[in-house]
Amino acid sequence: MANKNQYIRVIGIILFFYILSRIDLQELFLSLKNINAGYFTLAIIVLFISPFFGILKWRILIESQNTKVPFGLLASSYLKGIFWGTVTPARAGEFFRVKYLTSATDISNGKAFYTVLLDRLIYVIVLTIVSVVGIIYFLLLNKMENGFPIVVFLLFFLFFIIYFLIKKETTQKILNYIIVRSSSGKKTNYFFEEFFEGMKQLTLVLFLKIIACGFIYYLSSVLVCWFLALSLNIHITFFHLFLIVATNLLLLAIPITILGIGVREAGYIFFFGFFGIKSSLAVAFSELNLIASIILAVPGAILFLKNKY
Repeated sequence: MANKNQYIRVIGIILFFYILSRIDLQELFLSLKNINAGYFTLAIIVLFISPFFGILKWRILIESQNTKVPFGLLASSYLKGIFWGTVTPARAGEFFRVKYLTSATDISNGKAFYTVLLDRLIYVIVLTIVSVVGIIYFLLLNKMENGFPIVVFLLFFLFFIIYFLIKKETTQKILNYIIVRSSSGKKTNYFFEEFFEGMKQLTLVLFLKIIACGFIYYLSSVLVCWFLALSLNIHITFFHLFLIVATNLLLLAIPITILGIGVREAGYIFFFGFFGIKSSLAVAFSELNLIASIILAVPGAILFLKNKY
């Protein structure tokens, strides 16, 4: 199974080299060479500010569990989670935040896992909502064909997540049934009891509050992308980029590549094509996004190595 997963993750790399073989490489390198330093600097500044909104969202969830965590400790755990998320497929490494949180506080494993899972689900909900709006918008403009099935799939996916969060009793019965059939371990059962105990604290007010934080966090990410686009002299509005980035981030959740390589480029080539933006520029923009994500992972990597040694 491990070898099979490794082969699957190579798909993105193959796609990346295929894309490179189909674009003007000289134009790509020229675009990267002539980056506007001012706009790129603004992008990096906003890049380092953006995690604050993600930390705030997570902090609200943790405090709903009647647990107070110093901001410095929370920020450290969050940044290390960004590092692990960057180097793992579908950002699965962000769940290492559970380990960092439980080792430094008295919060239980189940409740800590609940806060990280819900934090991720809220962001997925935000991305899905924006993606649905974006695809419908492009369909109405006749820029996108055969997008209706994608809209239906995303709406079904969104409904499933919200149902999971709202119908706590039904979800608990289903998961308890699965757990009892698959495992008789008391630790596993206790873990999920803690998880559902944490889930009971999710109210409509809390849900709307963290959704609002999720949208602000996403807006900060789009602002970074917009400055990166301006640094490459790409002519696209903030609104259009707002609609495009969400769908591309959802695509990166597909675990077929490393660091989103290949999938990210293909996504931006597809959507930027609606506005007559050349593939070479789309790839240049994608590579700047990759560089930005690596830069953002550096503080977490430093904190991880500092604690390790």
